[in-house]
Amino acid sequence: MATRVKSTSNLGSPASRVMDEAIELAIKGRSPYPSRASFVNHDAPNLAKEIAHAFDEDSAVVLVWPDLSSRVLKPGDQIPAPAPSATLSESGSGIDLPAA
Repeated sequence: MATRVKSTSNLGSPASRVMDEAIELAIKGRSPYPSRASFVNHDAPNLAKEIAHAFDEDSAVVLVWPDLSSRVLKPGDQIPAPAPSATLSESGSGIDLPAA
């Protein structure tokens, strides 16, 4: 099966570096990533749009952090909401969050 990878990130970015590694591993037949995947930095300004576009194309998304750790999201996955930051729930933060 052919591997298709795509990065919407700049050369040298964490997502681009992980994508390069994924290509090398795919050539060796050892890639831990889905054969159709888009590699995106976790803090991309258009992250939701990138995920939606990839899922529309039935592609997985590999979110990549600066330390090069990653998480694979596949079409149909339940994506949990991020946990509230402890600093946001502190008194005086200006933001009232419900207790968990």
